[in-house]
Amino acid sequence: MPSLRQRVADGRGRGMTMIYGLQGWASTRAPFGEDTSNELASFTNHVVVFGGAKDPAFLREMSDICGRGKRVRTTHHHQRRPRSESTATHVALEPVLRSDKIKGLDEGHVLVLADNLPGVATRLDGIHLGRVGDDPEARTRTASSKRSRARSAASRCTTPLPSARE
Repeated sequence: MPSLRQRVADGRGRGMTMIYGLQGWASTRAPFGEDTSNELASFTNHVVVFGGAKDPAFLREMSDICGRGKRVRTTHHHQRRPRSESTATHVALEPVLRSDKIKGLDEGHVLVLADNLPGVATRLDGIHLGRVGDDPEARTRTASSKRSRARSAASRCTTPLPSARE
């Protein structure tokens, strides 16, 4: 039976998209080993990162993938004796998204890293992130009735808006 690494490599070679869900790359190290874990990470084109990860190396790597941006920093220095003031401005390269910000993503928000595109932190509106005991069907019915009420209200609004020329 082929290994996971072989399956992923073979699937990619055939143009297939391989999707696997992990809590972090650290969860692949124990069953598959360090080398296979690193190889799987290098095969991966699209990564969706939820908040709460505790692996500092993984978070640092995700921050590095997001890249660095130039940020202008200005510092002011005041001295009492002799009375003087100075201002210094410099450009610093800083992470676009720091690892602590990735770790602290709010519930329902993710960091999406797709191919060679810049990372995007976004909200997942279409996914039910309920609590234990929630009734997802009731939530769906409520959302559906809200949409239908909004559509019927919009259909009643048939009065044309005045044009700018009048």
